[in-house]
Amino acid sequence: VTSAVVESPHGIGDALRGAIGLGGVLAFTVGLLVLLWPGRSAMVVTAIVAVYLVVAGLGYVVAALGSRARSGWGRVGHLLLGVLYVLAGGFALSDLSAATASLATLLGLVVGVVWVVEGVVALTTLPMMTGSKAWTAVFAVLSIVAGVLALLSPVWAVATLWWLVGVVLVVLGVVQIGRALAWRVEPRPVRTTFGPPAPFPRR
Repeated sequence: VTSAVVESPHGIGDALRGAIGLGGVLAFTVGLLVLLWPGRSAMVVTAIVAVYLVVAGLGYVVAALGSRARSGWGRVGHLLLGVLYVLAGGFALSDLSAATASLATLLGLVVGVVWVVEGVVALTTLPMMTGSKAWTAVFAVLSIVAGVLALLSPVWAVATLWWLVGVVLVVLGVVQIGRALAWRVEPRPVRTTFGPPAPFPRR
């Protein structure tokens, strides 16, 4: 005796489509907020980082005071680290504008140093290159120049990168929304199994 089992074309496909669409809407919304209100969106990111510091610091303090497994120096170290985290997060929350500018400056300096180092490393690999020396040299020079500009004006560098992040998020969001709208689930074939049909449940 054969029995036919029809597999539903929906289920996981609809869930995946919904996840893609939701991700696209979120990416588009965040990207639009970054482009329209770069300062406010940067302050929101700073506030999230500050809240994380406070929560993590409180966690370190509780762990240091409540744990007896660690040595004395370990507990003191975790306690000091927790206090520093809480103080840094509290300072950032007390003046988000100054904290945002400070965070942007720090990130700009880090990006500038990374670009300069990457350019110098690319220059050191020139003797080992065979067919791409020109491209490597151009990349190295551009990376060093961009790094120096970022070090001279770190806030400008971070603002430019933040704007690019907004553009990328908007584009990715539109693409994801398009994928979700065009999503089609192909019907699966009927699967035939051999054996008696499943008995009716007893009442």
